[in-house]
Amino acid sequence: MGNSTNNENKKVGLLSEWLAIICGYNKKQANIIGLAGVLHDIGKLYTPHHILDKPGKLTNDEFNTIKLHTLYGYNLLSNMLDGDYKEVVKTVALYHHEHYDGNNGYWGIAAKHLPLYVNIVSICDVFCALLEKRCYKNQWPPEEVMAYICSKSGTQFDPFLVRQFIQMMHNDTN
Repeated sequence: MGNSTNNENKKVGLLSEWLAIICGYNKKQANIIGLAGVLHDIGKLYTPHHILDKPGKLTNDEFNTIKLHTLYGYNLLSNMLDGDYKEVVKTVALYHHEHYDGNNGYWGIAAKHLPLYVNIVSICDVFCALLEKRCYKNQWPPEEVMAYICSKSGTQFDPFLVRQFIQMMHNDTN
């Protein structure tokens, strides 16, 4: 995971913590959700660089390899963490690519049936990823990212969280 990915993960963690507080989590819980945001992609350490850095479209086999980063992250965090934050952090690592409606996610699990904290990190992860230039895509303008998030309310993202996220970002810019 390159330096820009590390910085992006820090942003995901910070946004996740802020959104968690807005959604009613206490400071300790929000802190744990923020940590989960920072560590959500740790499983990419086991993904070959030639796949992570590929500028074009991934083959089906390459995409299936990328999907495994969630399982690798879950297993790694399960084995190295203890304490009250273990369950949150490893669950986020495994399920952060699941869609709210259960379609088009990595494992086909409807995120509406997962803990809210997984959905919090998911929306923050997509927001940060779209704002970054990658070898396979250009950076999106912020207004396009916000429009995308709104357009995915009820399918990719929890509608409650979309409203909270939009409000949070609106308040941050004013």
